[in-house]
Amino acid sequence: MILSNLIIEMAESSLEPLDFYHLLDELETGNSGSCANAIRRLREHEVAAYQAGVGGPTGGLIANFIALLDERVADKELEIEKACSHNYQSFVDSVKELLCVQEEAEKLQSTLSEIRSSILDEVQKLNESFMALSASQSTLEQIDQCIAALQNSLPVLDQYERIEKSISDGRYYHALKTLENLEHYQLKSIQSYTFSACLQKRIPELRAEIKSASLAQLTDFLEEIRKHSVRLGAITMHRIAEKIGMRDDFLTKSEKRPVPARRIDDGSNSDVDETHYKELKLGKSKVLEAELKELAAASIPVATDGSTTANSSSPWTNTITNIEDVVNFGPVYRCLHIYAVSGERAEFEHYYFTQRKKQCQLILSLSPSQQVSLRNYSEFFSTLVGFFLLDDYLRHTMPGAGSSYQTYLNDLWANVVPKLVQFATKNAEGCKTDTELLCLKHYSVLFEYTMANLGFHTAGLTEMLEVIRKHYNDLLIGQWRERLNSIVADDNYTAITLNSSKDLTPPLSTYLSCCTLEFSSQAYPRVLAFSPMVPKIFMAIRDYIDACLIFVENVNLSWTELEDTLSRATNSLFTECLDGIINRMITDSEKNLLRLIQLTINLNELESACEHLQAYLHENARPQFCTSKDLDNGDMLEDFKPAQPDDLSMVHSSRSHLYGVSLFKDTRARSETQIYTILNARIEEFCSLATYEGIFGGPGEGTIPFDELISRPAPSPPPSRASDYMKDLTAWLGSTFSAFTNLPPKVAQTACISASKHIVRLLQNILMGPNVKMVMEPALSQFALDLAECEKFAKTEPVPGIDKSILLLIFQELSQLLDLIKKEDWRVYFTNHNKPVGNPYDRVTPGAAIHLLERIREAEKKKSSFLGSIKKEERERRKNLDKVISQLKDLSGRR
Repeated sequence: MILSNLIIEMAESSLEPLDFYHLLDELETGNSGSCANAIRRLREHEVAAYQAGVGGPTGGLIANFIALLDERVADKELEIEKACSHNYQSFVDSVKELLCVQEEAEKLQSTLSEIRSSILDEVQKLNESFMALSASQSTLEQIDQCIAALQNSLPVLDQYERIEKSISDGRYYHALKTLENLEHYQLKSIQSYTFSACLQKRIPELRAEIKSASLAQLTDFLEEIRKHSVRLGAITMHRIAEKIGMRDDFLTKSEKRPVPARRIDDGSNSDVDETHYKELKLGKSKVLEAELKELAAASIPVATDGSTTANSSSPWTNTITNIEDVVNFGPVYRCLHIYAVSGERAEFEHYYFTQRKKQCQLILSLSPSQQVSLRNYSEFFSTLVGFFLLDDYLRHTMPGAGSSYQTYLNDLWANVVPKLVQFATKNAEGCKTDTELLCLKHYSVLFEYTMANLGFHTAGLTEMLEVIRKHYNDLLIGQWRERLNSIVADDNYTAITLNSSKDLTPPLSTYLSCCTLEFSSQAYPRVLAFSPMVPKIFMAIRDYIDACLIFVENVNLSWTELEDTLSRATNSLFTECLDGIINRMITDSEKNLLRLIQLTINLNELESACEHLQAYLHENARPQFCTSKDLDNGDMLEDFKPAQPDDLSMVHSSRSHLYGVSLFKDTRARSETQIYTILNARIEEFCSLATYEGIFGGPGEGTIPFDELISRPAPSPPPSRASDYMKDLTAWLGSTFSAFTNLPPKVAQTACISASKHIVRLLQNILMGPNVKMVMEPALSQFALDLAECEKFAKTEPVPGIDKSILLLIFQELSQLLDLIKKEDWRVYFTNHNKPVGNPYDRVTPGAAIHLLERIREAEKKKSSFLGSIKKEERERRKNLDKVISQLKDLSGRR
């Protein structure tokens, strides 16, 4: 009924009716959300009806649903009652069965209780056993853990023990490598243990200890190699000496260039004799060989009985071949590896380079007095060579030695070279003999070759050799100055006369002029124009060239450089020594004409001998070319072979120029000038004795006064011979010019012409000089005779080869003037004046005639004034004289 009411009510409305049966079926399903879903739908339908205006929230819909629900419950209860009534007997039977089961269950429960109690007891026992087993298992696990910990720790501890043992045994690199492995790999496996912290703390200490110990070994190594440096350097220098030709006698000869044979002046005044050169050759060789033997003695193997196995004749026969046989480089390699592994290679290099630089400074740090007094050059240079040899060896063998090591060596070598120059300068200044300087030079050259062979740049060492060469040349010049001064002082300035072959002794026997076939074919006595000083000076210069050649032996010079060096040294002898000696000789001989003449002859001979000196120098400077046999024998090595010219023809042409030719030429010119000066001075002395009666005033004034001369009752007879002074003068000139025989013809002829001109000038000054006031007839007559004597002397050809006409022309200037005045041939003179031919008075100048005529006129005037009366002839003569003077003045343009 309710349902029908609901249906009716819903039908009346416009809403769709709600299916309550569907909701009830849904509730019967028993789903968890069915009740809530039914209530929700009822509520939604009620709200919708209200909104539709067909109902409101009065609860009628829900009440209807509840009523319908109650009906459904009643129906279900009825069904249950019917079902229970149908199954009641079965239920009773079931209850009876349950009661029976209850009894059995109680029995079973009792049995189960007993079983449970026994099980609990067993379980308790099992728990106790399990606890005991668990405790045992834990103990066993702990034991296993201890065993595992010990197994992990024992290798670490064993490795640590090996590290300690390696350090104590000095195996620092092995200890460091083991320590690195321990730190980076094995220590991680035990870092959970407390003692690993102790090991971790100990590792830096061990590393520092290893570095300190290896550094101490490196320091000991550096100290040790200082001792080996001398030995290694000596061995290396000796091998280089053999390589370049400096063998046991390298101080006496060179295989590259033979030294010329010595020609020694055996005079008592020579300071450089044969014994001196033997000392140069043999003395230094023995000294050097003794030093090298001492340095190499340690390198000769020694037998068990104490005797040396090497041949005693050569200490180098069994010397150590490899440097490793002498020096153990283990400490430096180990220290390098240790620092490299530690990542501190730069620190190692800095320390090593610093210590080596200090050692190098110690080698070179000689005080000035020590440098001057040092003569054991072998030890000094061997130490330096050994020093750089060791460093160069390490540069090639040290792992990772790159540009830094090369830079260190280059910088160190660059600092050493200037100090070596200073060392050479100090020692060269302290050397008092050429033997000491040659020893220093030879070691310097050998040192340069050795360092070049090691690959070092040796261009800077050239200055060192140049310093030694300069001092050597200065020392030689000092010695040769004494020798040349002695030669000059002992010379007799007399031409050499050889009466027999016994007189032909050295050095004359080896002189150029005495070695010709022409000279050998001459019969005795033989005469040489020069004095004994010439061959002695020539031989002294050759000996000087030989001494300079000793210095340049084994020096790495090309043949042109060698020739230039010898030329400069020889020119120094000429300019610094011989020039002063010769000029002093000329000065000392200024008053000795014969000595000057002989000196001029000597200088002329020496000038011609300079060509032979030039050839001698060139011959000894040219290179000696090696043959194929020499190359096969290894005597000439490419590394040290001297520079060869491209063209063999160059060997025969000399590039050098000796100053000797110009020196002897200049000094000879000065000597010749001095001869001319002495001749003129001597002529002036003779002419100062001239006295002409009839000349008043001037140097030739007579002794008779004018009054006495004109007051004589009868004129003096004309003179019949020349004046005494003129005869003495011509006689002296004749004897003097005879000494000019050996002079160069041009010099003798020039001296004769110069003397003749000077005589004419002096006679002109006597006859019509500015101080001459009057000239009378007696003086003119005597003057004419003296001029005739001069012309007579000129005709005798006083100097061989001179043109007599030249001498006669010189005197004709005065003789023509006197003839003109005596003959009064003025018409001819004026007619032929300035005519090139046919003029008998072509040498007479109007000026000279005027000077003489004026003085004659003055004498005539004074004579007239003294006598008080003039004869007609004399008046006419004076008038003609005035007329001639007037005409002469017109010719000379004096008006």
